[in-house]
Amino acid sequence: MFILMAAWIPPKDKVSFGSIIFVGEHLGTVISMGLGGVMSGSDFLGGWPSVFYVFGAVGVLWSVAWFILIRDQPERHPWISSKELSYIRSNSPTVKSSKALKVPWKDIATSVPLLVSNCLCLLDGMILHHLTEIPTYLNNIQHFDLASVS
Repeated sequence: MFILMAAWIPPKDKVSFGSIIFVGEHLGTVISMGLGGVMSGSDFLGGWPSVFYVFGAVGVLWSVAWFILIRDQPERHPWISSKELSYIRSNSPTVKSSKALKVPWKDIATSVPLLVSNCLCLLDGMILHHLTEIPTYLNNIQHFDLASVS
């Protein structure tokens, strides 16, 4: 996503679009967990197997749409208008250098913003992992009937 954002979204719009994209990731997790519980407790496609069938089918449809509609560079997209392409090009910085730059590894490794970002990514992964374990906890430990949630 970062590569696509770098190519398609001008810098002044990156924060807004990035927020929408990455909040959508977590929102999708929350929604799919709720729907998974409802589908598991139903008779639709055999109950719990319906979760795999439905989300598998959605994943396949999403992949087909992605391969048809998404391109890595705006210039390669068959349906982009000249006005859109002009807007993206005029609002995106271009950096061209034939000189190879030395990577400042020490500065990168000791960068406070990078360390904070890495910690936040680690916490994000841990929280997402715990989120996916909530139904198991509610069912096995609290003896909560997940089918009654609907």
